[in-house]
Amino acid sequence: MGIFAACPIKRRGRLYRIKDVEVIGATLSMMREIHHRYCCD
Repeated sequence: MGIFAACPIKRRGRLYRIKDVEVIGATLSMMREIHHRYCCD
Protein backbone atom coordinates (compact mmCIF):
# COMPACT_ATOMS: atom_id res chain seq x y z
CA MET A 1 0.00 0.00 0.00
CA GLY A 2 2.95 2.32 0.61
CA ILE A 3 4.03 2.25 -3.02
CA PHE A 4 0.44 2.75 -4.22
CA ALA A 5 -0.03 5.72 -1.90
CA ALA A 6 3.30 7.19 -3.00
CA CYS A 7 2.20 7.41 -6.65
CA PRO A 8 0.13 10.64 -6.33
CA ILE A 9 3.06 12.46 -4.66
CA LYS A 10 4.59 13.38 -8.01
CA ARG A 11 1.23 14.52 -9.42
CA ARG A 12 -0.72 16.18 -6.61
CA GLY A 13 0.42 17.01 -3.10
CA ARG A 14 -3.08 17.36 -1.69
CA LEU A 15 -4.22 14.01 -3.03
CA TYR A 16 -1.16 12.38 -1.48
CA ARG A 17 -1.82 14.03 1.87
CA ILE A 18 -5.40 12.71 1.94
CA LYS A 19 -4.27 9.24 0.89
CA ASP A 20 -1.40 9.36 3.39
CA VAL A 21 -3.79 10.12 6.25
CA GLU A 22 -6.03 7.23 5.17
CA VAL A 23 -3.07 4.84 4.97
CA ILE A 24 -1.75 5.94 8.36
CA GLY A 25 -5.20 5.50 9.91
CA ALA A 26 -5.59 2.05 8.38
CA THR A 27 -2.09 1.05 9.50
CA LEU A 28 -2.75 2.20 13.06
CA SER A 29 -6.03 0.27 13.20
CA MET A 30 -4.31 -2.85 11.85
CA MET A 31 -1.47 -2.53 14.38
CA ARG A 32 -4.01 -2.15 17.18
CA GLU A 33 -5.77 -5.36 16.13
CA ILE A 34 -2.47 -7.24 15.86
CA HIS A 35 -1.31 -5.84 19.19
CA HIS A 36 -4.49 -6.99 20.93
CA ARG A 37 -4.29 -10.42 19.31
CA TYR A 38 -0.70 -11.06 20.40
CA CYS A 39 -0.66 -9.28 23.76
CA CYS A 40 -4.14 -9.78 25.19
CA ASP A 41 -4.50 -13.42 24.13
